[in-house]
Amino acid sequence: MAKNAATLLKNKIEYEKYVRNQNYDHDIYIKNLKNDERDNIILSIVEKNLISEKQPNTLIDTFMIKDTLENNYVGMCMVKLLPTNINTVLLEFFISEKDISKRENYYKDVLSDFSNKLLDNTNIYKVITQIKDENISFDTIYDSGFEFDYDLNLNKPSEDLQNWYSKNNNLYQNIPLGLPLIKKYNLGFFGFNKRDPKQINFLMDCEKEKDMFAYVNEIKHFSIDNLDDVQGYLVMDLNEENYVGLCITKPSIYDVNTYPRPLSVYYAVAKEYRNRGYGTVILKEIRDYIFANNLCDKINLEITSGNNQSLNIAKKAGFESDNGNFEIFQEEGYDYVPMSLCKKKINNRR
Repeated sequence: MAKNAATLLKNKIEYEKYVRNQNYDHDIYIKNLKNDERDNIILSIVEKNLISEKQPNTLIDTFMIKDTLENNYVGMCMVKLLPTNINTVLLEFFISEKDISKRENYYKDVLSDFSNKLLDNTNIYKVITQIKDENISFDTIYDSGFEFDYDLNLNKPSEDLQNWYSKNNNLYQNIPLGLPLIKKYNLGFFGFNKRDPKQINFLMDCEKEKDMFAYVNEIKHFSIDNLDDVQGYLVMDLNEENYVGLCITKPSIYDVNTYPRPLSVYYAVAKEYRNRGYGTVILKEIRDYIFANNLCDKINLEITSGNNQSLNIAKKAGFESDNGNFEIFQEEGYDYVPMSLCKKKINNRR
């Protein structure tokens, strides 16, 4: 077996980073499971890992689960960061052990120790997972720190009900779930929760503002199933505990032949919070988040002509006029100024 496998936990159970065709034992284990009655789960994890190899900017890590005492592999797990909640990771795993009691013990390790290892990352507030194995007791799930997640289950099809569980980072029990990005302000970016009255009231106020109506309409249509395309966030000042703005990211409708495809960022600050520096912080923080997590190599902005304040904010964040897209905008008759920023320019400045 290769000696350079990345081991996350030094215990009876170890988690080795899986990369296709780089470890013979890993690939043999997967091959031997092709005829397993549950191999569709395995193949799902493997296929997603293959996607991440073809598109290295996808946020996927896959691990082999090894029982070191018996010296064999007993399953696989995949971890994916969810753009809809930028502090949340999806843990998807499969245990191939046939013996129910042994399988339950492996479940305990993944749900307890492995998820705790993920939560050691202070930028992660929440781990979510789906339990489909009917032989796994609720005690095993709850004793591992996971709880039934009502919000997740409400957003899922009926056949998936009672399967989704979540586990929060104990360091952040007293603040709402979101990624605090601390610069001038302590900001949190939150996905839309239709059961949150504070969010509903804020969006109702934003709908009254002509320049924010379109943002509200898009954000209301996002759910946890929409993982890879358009993402919408409500931005909160965690110090004041008030929502101050909205932010949306989506694949650019131009630069379609560029790989990886650039993201367009749209943001707006509520009227009563303008001219206080929030716009600059929101743009810089979402910029840093996108590049730090390799979501793309280029970010595009579309700024209304004559909006000098937004142009200045973009320049402060390192964005420059995009001459190539400007010609496209002129031909299409768009009344916007295209600006863009490439990741390599940010890296060169640091």
